[in-house]
Amino acid sequence: MRNSKQIALAFPLGVSHFEGIVRGIVDFSQQHGLRWSLLTMPESLELSVAQLRSWRGDGAVVAVNTPADAALASKASFPLVNISGALARSPVPRVTVDGMQIGELAADHLMACGFRHFAYYGLSRVGYAQARGQGFAERLETFGLSCVQCEAIPLFHSPIRTAERQQKELIRWLESLPKPLALFAASDYRARIAQEACHACGLRMPHEVAILGVNNDPILCEHSDPPLSSVSRNSYAVGQQAAAMLQRLMQGKPLKQNEVLVPPDGLVKRASTDVIAVNDPRLAAAVQFLHERAQEPIGVDAVLRHVGVSRRWLEYGFRDALGTTPYEYLCRLRVDRARTLMRESPRTRLQEVAEGCGFSNTKQMNAAFLRLTALTPRQYREQHVRGRAAGLA
Repeated sequence: MRNSKQIALAFPLGVSHFEGIVRGIVDFSQQHGLRWSLLTMPESLELSVAQLRSWRGDGAVVAVNTPADAALASKASFPLVNISGALARSPVPRVTVDGMQIGELAADHLMACGFRHFAYYGLSRVGYAQARGQGFAERLETFGLSCVQCEAIPLFHSPIRTAERQQKELIRWLESLPKPLALFAASDYRARIAQEACHACGLRMPHEVAILGVNNDPILCEHSDPPLSSVSRNSYAVGQQAAAMLQRLMQGKPLKQNEVLVPPDGLVKRASTDVIAVNDPRLAAAVQFLHERAQEPIGVDAVLRHVGVSRRWLEYGFRDALGTTPYEYLCRLRVDRARTLMRESPRTRLQEVAEGCGFSNTKQMNAAFLRLTALTPRQYREQHVRGRAAGLA
């Protein structure tokens, strides 16, 4: 009789965000004293769902990316947990990153940079890309803004000429859009492609086009020109929760929910979005001042003293350039900071969160949070942080 469980990892290894998932799985098994023997394909670094058809193991964490994968996964004789968001619906229980929240986080960051023109570079018929684009667009809509979208065909097994044709179409699309432009891409790879298109047609980054990706791949992001800002997926948490879900399935225990969405763990800002997209130097100075001092208990009067303009001028300047008031802009920065703190430290008392974000008290934070997100801070923490793990309990 075997003393350990045979667990297959059927997803690409050697990719930064998948490596985070592996670390989460390994740590979960060690933290809970589980003897899991992990099966991979060491030379190819990728084990597919199809290769598991005749396998006699105990369970697997898999990437179900295609309808063919889904058909095979639904017939597996052992428990499977899917960690891919490629399909809109998963045939087996799934843990994946929350695409809607990724899009919302991207919109908040690019709006805070002062942009008024937005675009989304996505992928057609890919579930996670659709969710990220939807979250991005809907978040912009809450502030009376909109975005244009371009969907590329995924290049899984396409000839190189297809990629070349896509690049030419992307260049024409980027040239046709109003500037300055904030572009959110479905992944770091697509963001890098957009950067190459900007280089090809002479668009300056980030002043004419600021670009934001997803996955926070350190090699790809830090060696781009300019270095690429990116939303971090929180892959480690995906791995932890996928392992917990698989353990329950192998124990024959029911799941409270078959779909667990893990919120992103933040946004890493680099040079590709390091810009304040307003033309007037006094307005740019006011925006920069708010970014630098938002965590302090300052008000609009402090901005007026710093920039040396009238309240009327500042109000009109913010409304014309940013579509909001200086006070609401400051509240948005503080709410964004509060959401980051609650994601990173969900046990922190709300009073401490308020103080760490520049709010004078929790009542003021509650009012701003409710106005900007339609949730109270407590509801946000329960729904987007603790609530995501509840399905495994």
